[in-house]
Amino acid sequence: AEHAAPALAAHGLRASFFVTTGFLEGRTLWFERAASAWARADEARRAEALRRVRARARAAQDARAAWIEALKRVDGERRAAALDALEATLSAPLDPALHPRPLSLAQLRSLADAGHEVGAHGSSHALLV
Repeated sequence: AEHAAPALAAHGLRASFFVTTGFLEGRTLWFERAASAWARADEARRAEALRRVRARARAAQDARAAWIEALKRVDGERRAAALDALEATLSAPLDPALHPRPLSLAQLRSLADAGHEVGAHGSSHALLV
């Protein structure tokens, strides 16, 4: 809404925006929370986070990717519990300013009013396989 819409308008173009509806109005997307928590966790907390979702990593550099991949494949309730558990052990809370802000309803209306298509991308960004 802030960057793409003005650039598209400058060229007379329209686009389709697919929105994860459960993260409107400022809620941080789960994978942003996961990346932030992982970055702030020490090795012991990371190992516990991997155990919690039964993720296996071949090497230390693969651990973050293995954890996020495992989180993709569990139901939303279990994913939220795993994220909450790791975040609860960290001294500093998530700083939403460091992450992309989800769109507001007003921004979505503005995009639609400008002729852009707005579609759903699910409510929780879950894998649909």
